[in-house]
Amino acid sequence: MPSKPKAGLGAAAKQRHTIDEGLARMAQSANPGEEQEMADITTPSMLELKTLILEGNKAITEKIDGVATTVALIQQNLDKMWEKVKGLVNRTNGLEENLTAHANRLTDHERCLQMQEAKLVDLEDRSQCNNICILGLPEGTETTLTEQFLESWKPTELLGLGGEEGLHVDRAHRTPGGKPKQGALLWMLIDRQLRKKDKLRILTAAHVQGNAAYNGNSISFYYGTATQKKWICFVEVEKKLQERGLAYSLLLLAWLRVDLG
Repeated sequence: MPSKPKAGLGAAAKQRHTIDEGLARMAQSANPGEEQEMADITTPSMLELKTLILEGNKAITEKIDGVATTVALIQQNLDKMWEKVKGLVNRTNGLEENLTAHANRLTDHERCLQMQEAKLVDLEDRSQCNNICILGLPEGTETTLTEQFLESWKPTELLGLGGEEGLHVDRAHRTPGGKPKQGALLWMLIDRQLRKKDKLRILTAAHVQGNAAYNGNSISFYYGTATQKKWICFVEVEKKLQERGLAYSLLLLAWLRVDLG
């Protein structure tokens, strides 16, 4: 209901009061059902509020349980993957250990192979070191086996060697390649003495005596070709040593010994 203007108000106050009343009437005419709707809204009871809260908690709990189940499945998958990763790491470590063991074994084999090669070279050098090249014996002189023929020589008759100890020939043969043509160099005979001292005795006696003869044939003795080839490697070194006045000597197996005073 519009209120009456208070007595004693001025004309401006009365006019403002009139405007306010008009605006109030317009608002009531624009929303005639608002007051009715507000009157229809009832306040919920405590039981209804409790029910709504419980239903909300249940829905949230179900969602949380679903998330927890999903997280548990993810954790299980991660655990399985971690077990596989640990297995791969263990296998990799085992392979690395095996590779290391194989590498060490290969190194040992290489070392043994190098030692065997060095021994083989040493044996070859020793074998060739006992060789004596004999030049001047015509083909057919050795009517029997070459070894037996050479052992039948008497050192006292051939080179004037003293003593009753004979020569022990390990192996003897003509040089490979077949019989030389007429007018060519004589077919060389290679004699490998069983004992090194026999070789030194023969070569020393041949050097002292000079030319030896057998059945009218001049015979020459000298070191094997392998030793001579090795000695050739020291030619330049020998020249330098001679220029500096240093004493030296060549030894078997082609070793150079320098005397520094």
